[in-house]
Amino acid sequence: MLTKVSHSDIKYGTYQIQEFYKNNTDIDLIQDNLHGQLLIKNKSNKTYLFDYNKNKYYSHNTIHVHWKNNIIIKHIISFDQNNSKIANQIRNYVLKECLTLGEINCVLGIGGEYYIYFPYISSKIYYGISNHPSIIIDANNNIPYSSNCLVDYNSIKVNLYTSPDLIIVNVFNIHENIISWIKKFKFLKLIIIACNLSDSKLKLLDNSFKIKKIKYFKNYSSWIRIIHAESL
Repeated sequence: MLTKVSHSDIKYGTYQIQEFYKNNTDIDLIQDNLHGQLLIKNKSNKTYLFDYNKNKYYSHNTIHVHWKNNIIIKHIISFDQNNSKIANQIRNYVLKECLTLGEINCVLGIGGEYYIYFPYISSKIYYGISNHPSIIIDANNNIPYSSNCLVDYNSIKVNLYTSPDLIIVNVFNIHENIISWIKKFKFLKLIIIACNLSDSKLKLLDNSFKIKKIKYFKNYSSWIRIIHAESL
């Protein structure tokens, strides 16, 4: 089941989401943190926190997502791995692959959720970029020692003072300008988490980097790919 769904996808939500919706139809977006709380964004664009007993709390726009005995604070409009069956499998797999490098000098995250891996990676420098303001806020709140920047993927104008050893990319369908931008770095490992990757983009990745392996996770009617690559 999905832990975050829009109004049109309520039927795919967790049991608690479906039960809540039966008596509360004025919902635009709803997220279940699987730990007793639902975050609701209604059709008037207001957000509220509820517990599973439908008790309403003060206006609230963030939810606590639990992973590895840690709490990740996220805005409801921020990206989240919301398939409850595979979300933590993906996170655990990506982190395991990150840790194969050991201690590094610099890690760069791009897109959604990249910052959740930072606390477990031994690095001197932590950079992050996204085109979504809420993700940058989440990154700054969760990882105050990181440097995060809001960008336009159509024209990335960020100059890193240090070339990253590890790059983590978590995007819907990786933008060509992201590929062009990270090509200039001589990194040790690139990990791309992509839930909608066209054949043309996969070919572009293959021409731009040295792809080592691809791990697949079944996500209902589609596949989430975890692509491992190195610099050419």
